[in-house]
Amino acid sequence: NLFDQVSQVRARGELFILWAGRMLETRGADYAIEFVESMPEGKHELRSKRELMGRLAAQLVPVDIDRAVSFAERNADKPAGTKVGYYLVGRWGHEDGPAAMAWATSGKAPNAFRVVERAWRSFSIADREAARSWMASQPYSKAIEPAYASYLVGMARDDYRRALELASK
Repeated sequence: NLFDQVSQVRARGELFILWAGRMLETRGADYAIEFVESMPEGKHELRSKRELMGRLAAQLVPVDIDRAVSFAERNADKPAGTKVGYYLVGRWGHEDGPAAMAWATSGKAPNAFRVVERAWRSFSIADREAARSWMASQPYSKAIEPAYASYLVGMARDDYRRALELASK
């Protein structure tokens, strides 16, 4: 498997991004989804399938967010779907942070802690002030905790007293 021969994480990820993108461009979403879902999941193929599923979910975000979410939810509980939510919100958080956070905290993705954290990070990078404003308007919950912790750390850099006050609530 060519992808297994590429040992550098960044280069490997870029190959998967190119592969997913080219499938979408040349064959369309139906083909790309069907291809990825039909890949074998043997011990030698699972790593590649897992990464391609995640990269495809991210590539689907600007094409058709509903299909991207449906794809992620349909595959989230499969062995190859463990990264699909993580990659989905990584891209989605840049484009629509509140929607990505809502999905990430809905409990529909495996590895919820990492998915929520990734959605928050992407949202914050895209628009720090909008992300902070959004978080300030949210009631605290266990589901939002990974993002809330990052929010407080970021706030502590600018206003440690306010961060301490919020952390003690």
